[in-house]
Amino acid sequence: MTPEFLKEQIQAAKNQLTAAYAAQTEGLVGGLYNYSMDTGQGKTSVTRMTETSLNKLIDSLMNRITMLEARLYGNNVLIARPGF
Repeated sequence: MTPEFLKEQIQAAKNQLTAAYAAQTEGLVGGLYNYSMDTGQGKTSVTRMTETSLNKLIDSLMNRITMLEARLYGNNVLIARPGF
């Protein structure tokens, strides 16, 4: 993977994370629920994402960003061994 590709993926994941945080804030203010609407021509069901699944999505996006940044910048892992 090229550095440019990784940077694009990181930015895309950050954009998704921002949207997920916005959805979480909106959901907590407006409530998380399911509803159905019958217009006479058809029935539509809408399900808002539950708080639990939204939190899992946020955690997943944060992990993805961390993983992509580790690939791009190195994982910054230092293994120390005793000198004796």
